Amino acid sequence: MIPKIPADISLPDSILGTSSCIALVFSCLFIYLALFRIKRLKLWQSGFYATLSFLFFSSATIILLTALNIHNYQRFSDERDVAEIHFHQLSQQLYSAELIFADDGESQTFELRGDEWQLDARVIKWKAPLTLVGFNSLFRMDRIQGRYHDIEQAKHASRTVFALNKDRNLDLWSVIQQYRKWLPWIDAFYGNASYLPMADGSIFEIKMSQSGLIAKPVNEAAREAVGAWN
Repeated sequence: MIPKIPADISLPDSILGTSSCIALVFSCLFIYLALFRIKRLKLWQSGFYATLSFLFFSSATIILLTALNIHNYQRFSDERDVAEIHFHQLSQQLYSAELIFADDGESQTFELRGDEWQLDARVIKWKAPLTLVGFNSLFRMDRIQGRYHDIEQAKHASRTVFALNKDRNLDLWSVIQQYRKWLPWIDAFYGNASYLPMADGSIFEIKMSQSGLIAKPVNEAAREAVGAWN
């Protein structure tokens, strides 16, 4: 369990942005020195400074892309409202699902086939020393899909799966997977999912806690669907 943080200091995006700017400044300085050395026909020194310029420019780019990717993840220190989902039945085992995000009120509508809905997220947790100084865990909504209650039907029936994140910046998740042994401050990174039955007129609220996604029925239609679920 990650300790609760009284103040949301969060992950320092500004530090990453500042680091990127500093690296870019050094990159410009070294390219200037490289050009200056070329004019004096000091080719070895020019090549050395050009190499340093390239390394700092590459570092600035990587840091900036990492900051953008981290910004795309949302922070949570306790239980946080994520979204509400509203269902309207279109036909047998076909539902219109309106997902309304808590942060900005924006909504997306999907047509889901099946008897149940499932919401997936990606979670990144930091080790205790970082959480104690304010590095909160991160999560990002990944996909929404319809599920069939009957396993045999699920093997053959049409599936509906939709991505909830279309970010194409540096993939922080892939970086962690590839370089896990070089990132000792990462405590855990994992996929997490929550699923419940679909029903006409039902509304569910979705929260993210330290243990993962939590979905709860909001209205009577949702409570009846959960009560009859087996």
